Amino acid sequence: METVVKKSGNSAAIFLPTNLIKPRNITAGALVEIQEREADLVIIVRGNARKKPTLAELIAKCDLSAPMPDVLVEVENAPSVGQEFV
Repeated sequence: METVVKKSGNSAAIFLPTNLIKPRNITAGALVEIQEREADLVIIVRGNARKKPTLAELIAKCDLSAPMPDVLVEVENAPSVGQEFV
């Protein structure tokens, strides 16, 4: 398959057609490796972009028994100075 190299800022870009990326589930941000093989360049897709973690996944990584940082304890225990809890 042939495609055209296009200018993108100060770089050159190759856009992959949908019929190549869709069946392989390649998404924007996918990690690719470019290898030189004699006079050719070979593009190898290593993996798709990482998905954003869910809130549950982030919370699962937290140590809920860890002490609260001192600065947050100070804020938590600071007296009211206005009508914060009206």
